[in-house]
Amino acid sequence: MFPFILRGVKLLGVDSAATVMPLRKKLWQRMAVELKPIKLAQLTHKVPFAQLPEVFPKLIQGEMRGRAVVQIAGA
Repeated sequence: MFPFILRGVKLLGVDSAATVMPLRKKLWQRMAVELKPIKLAQLTHKVPFAQLPEVFPKLIQGEMRGRAVVQIAGA
């Protein structure tokens, strides 16, 4: 949280903790199916843990887009 505070970023959202579980499950199911981003697979790519040293410079230089999912061996 501290980096957000330092940069003056406001985190806005909805608190679902007070929502009853049956409604939450219904909403989660809807988000997983009909509200799921169409091109989600195109926004992510998998990177084996051993290849992270090769990937870090690309991340720092802004040569990668989307999200990298780190694959841990045996997981």
